[in-house]
Amino acid sequence: MKLVLKIVFVLLFVSFMGCGRGYVSFGGKVTFEEDGSPLTVGTVVFTTNTFQAEGAIHSDGTYRLGSLSEKDGLPPGTYKVFVIGAGNTIGEKFISSIDPIFADRNTTPLICDVPTSGKSKFDFTVKKSRR
Repeated sequence: MKLVLKIVFVLLFVSFMGCGRGYVSFGGKVTFEEDGSPLTVGTVVFTTNTFQAEGAIHSDGTYRLGSLSEKDGLPPGTYKVFVIGAGNTIGEKFISSIDPIFADRNTTPLICDVPTSGKSKFDFTVKKSRR
């Protein structure tokens, strides 16, 4: 029983020490390069080799980003950024509204440097799908 209590205490301590401490809360807007119109649906994903956070894109193209919720932010660092889930399903086939290069972690040209403080808005521009 003592071991269980120690484990619970350590987990609670680590979670309280890590919750939001040093995390940067921010958002931004995703627009199309061709005409400046907003991307109205999808998810923005910030990722490293060991961490990933995402935020839903709203109808005006804006998003808020967090690691556990949209409001808690994420640790400072350099992230690859990609956008997923933007498009329509026709029959059984998904037709993306953005160029597929922006929807793949390995091909996206989008990178974001999240500082320890300061900037709280990161906007991104993507190209429309050629389909």
